[in-house]
Amino acid sequence: MRTGPTIHIHPAIDIRMTLARNDHCPPPLQYGWHLRRLEDIAGITIHHTLSHSPWATAVNYVRKTGGRPTIPYHFWVCSCGTILICLDLEEACWHDHTGHKNRFVSIGLAGRCHEKRPTDPQLSAAAQLIVQLIRALNLHPEEVRGHNDRSEPNGFPTTCPGWTRVRTGNWKTDLKGKITAALAHPNGGTL
Repeated sequence: MRTGPTIHIHPAIDIRMTLARNDHCPPPLQYGWHLRRLEDIAGITIHHTLSHSPWATAVNYVRKTGGRPTIPYHFWVCSCGTILICLDLEEACWHDHTGHKNRFVSIGLAGRCHEKRPTDPQLSAAAQLIVQLIRALNLHPEEVRGHNDRSEPNGFPTTCPGWTRVRTGNWKTDLKGKITAALAHPNGGTL
């Protein structure tokens, strides 16, 4: 399904071709992954990855019971602030438990962000990425939500991404503040 970049994210490193894939994923999981148009994207979902390696994570998902097509994140934000492109935006990945027609961009912040706060470079890079996506896809900032915000109404409670936990310093407020500040600046500002 790899079709190439559809919008330009700067700075970002494209690792799509290096990640494990299972293009023969059996039903019903194959139905959770589908092609969509960019104009069908309705928001952004923030996740934590529980890992610091997108390559190991992709292998894990491909080998899971029943198999998955590949990593369930469009973007991976490393703790050093590096942004990795993992999946085409037109490839809707099942991960939010919102049904088989996922309409969201999936951003994974590397690590166990429900136990340890993301680093400042990681939060700044995530905010920069989110602002670029909001502008490129004409999204409303209120549609930037956590995995838990999207899955709990459907009966799948999760701590992911861990952004409202006291022990991690409620980093949701910090991330949303960075996004709001950058969106208020006419040129996006520097984050």
